[in-house]
Amino acid sequence: MSAPELKHTYHDASIVAFNAGPRNELRLEIALDPVWNTSRSVVLQFGAIGNLAEVTAFLRRIPPKAVPEAYLARIERLEYKSSRPGIAVLQLDGLGAIEIESSKVTESGAV
Repeated sequence: MSAPELKHTYHDASIVAFNAGPRNELRLEIALDPVWNTSRSVVLQFGAIGNLAEVTAFLRRIPPKAVPEAYLARIERLEYKSSRPGIAVLQLDGLGAIEIESSKVTESGAV
């Protein structure tokens, strides 16, 4: 089994919003960094997450927006581990990293 290929580069991207559930799913609305991408935004959905409770607890540590137009958090790294194909690593600036146990991921166009 090989790791899913992500179409975008998520370094320096920003999480605009996220929603977890109801069926072990995570939806991230992301503003992409134009230095690394031609698209401006994307919706990233992980399905069949094996550790949704841990992922949700990690994301709930993100501080609330200071102003409505602000982003929630900046992504340092989002990639699948080549040594463990069903594990994606999400690292957020100032919050650390979490492993997302999901080999089902979809990336769709603008938010």
